[in-house]
Amino acid sequence: MKVLVSGSLRGVKDPQQQDLVRAAARELGRCLAAAGHTLLVGTDDKDDVDPFVVEGFLSEAKTSQVEVHLMKGAQKCYQGQPNVMHSWHRYNDWDVTVLEVVRYNADAVIVIAGLKGVVQAGIAGWMLGRPTIAFGGFGGGAATVWDYGSSDRQRFYFGALTDIEIDQLNSPWESDTTGSRIVTQLGRCAEYARRAAISPRLRLGVSLGILIALIAWVLLLALPLLGWLGAPAGAATALDASNGVRFLLLLAAVCSAGAFGALVQSMRGIRDGIAVTGSKAWIDAVLGVAAGFLTAALYMLAQIAINGKLDLPATNPDYSRVALIVSMTAVFASLYLDAAFSRFDTLKESVMSGTYGKKAGSD
Repeated sequence: MKVLVSGSLRGVKDPQQQDLVRAAARELGRCLAAAGHTLLVGTDDKDDVDPFVVEGFLSEAKTSQVEVHLMKGAQKCYQGQPNVMHSWHRYNDWDVTVLEVVRYNADAVIVIAGLKGVVQAGIAGWMLGRPTIAFGGFGGGAATVWDYGSSDRQRFYFGALTDIEIDQLNSPWESDTTGSRIVTQLGRCAEYARRAAISPRLRLGVSLGILIALIAWVLLLALPLLGWLGAPAGAATALDASNGVRFLLLLAAVCSAGAFGALVQSMRGIRDGIAVTGSKAWIDAVLGVAAGFLTAALYMLAQIAINGKLDLPATNPDYSRVALIVSMTAVFASLYLDAAFSRFDTLKESVMSGTYGKKAGSD
């Protein structure tokens, strides 16, 4: 995640307490780097916690990225430091720039000590749905944010933290403990936030879509083996290779399998806490059908390229065998849609040229 750390020493008057804040910032930076996060800061002013967080962050052996977001016209900082990227924003007001970073760049927010700007960053983070951890043990603006979150704990922390864990965020800083605890709690809040973004209606809709696609797929696979729903062998409705009905059933089975695989992919994303919207699930289902259609088309093109003609399934067992093989291919293709379409791009040239399935150097 891209984590914005906002805080300063301006609200801390005691020099000894200021040293504790600096040490806490270094520890927090080390823990963020160890967890593989990207650090977002905005200054190298010694009155802010930013340079101390960066110091701890860069002291880790890992090569995680630091993003420095500067207001318009600000001087470049942390020059010569590795893995530091600078980005200038549109406004020459620091408070507005921080809010813009929270809105467009940060995945999560941590606030510590500070004054008004820290309050703005912390409250804006929560209102924008960003996982936000406020450590109130040093007082200042972060304590104000902690008080705000403590009044509505379930929603502020997305139900991820217990009351004891929330109370610990307003306790004295424990060296070598609090930093890693905050980073762990931030990750848990992010996971719960992603889950909360998925509505029960969407979960139900995707589940029903999976069941419907699965039933349709199995029914289309088994239909010929059921005696064509009771039609007499010599009846006009009997299906044979000459009228192409088996081919249409094959295409429908493969497209159903593609939709099934795509919806399973969406459900897997929901289970893993990935933000899945209704439109994305619908688009995945459509792309799954397209992947199934392309799989069937690739099967036919391969037949033409290798055999010189298209052989439709001549018997019911032939239909079931071909439909099962091609539809299983469609399922796996739709589970990995991006890779499947990329693979199709590499295969279509060899299929169209008639070289698909031939060994290199063979005629």
